[in-house]
Amino acid sequence: MGSASPPAARTFEKRPASKAEGARPPKPRGASGKRPAVRAEKIEAVAWTPMGQRRRLAALKRTLEASIRWAVFEANDEALWARARASISEVLIAEWQRGVLKGTTAEQAFFVRCDATTMNELDRTRGRLVVLTGLAFVKPAEFSVLRIEQATVT
Repeated sequence: MGSASPPAARTFEKRPASKAEGARPPKPRGASGKRPAVRAEKIEAVAWTPMGQRRRLAALKRTLEASIRWAVFEANDEALWARARASISEVLIAEWQRGVLKGTTAEQAFFVRCDATTMNELDRTRGRLVVLTGLAFVKPAEFSVLRIEQATVT
């Protein structure tokens, strides 16, 4: 094989001296000379459309289902119900403190019900844990109700 020649030296062209010589055009600016800003009011208005609320509700439901996934290995009794309520309440308190749920108190922002009223005897014998949660997204004490089910040991 022949001897390898050294690589050719690269040359870099100079950048254009002015914008007129091929640089990108300037970004549009408002009358004040600043770039237009997205206002928080517009974001809030978009976020609370019915579709935005439905997406937020679906995402929160997935989070709540994941928070009680551990219940699959537990017997469906009153001790499990209390632990499931505490686990879901913990997640919802964090959401309320972030401002996702409306209300001055946690009782106005959400409720969690998991007891003999949320599931019948057939649910318990089949190992089905049922939790009802009410979430106040738009106004305090106006709840969107979620029904969360989790299989347990029969």
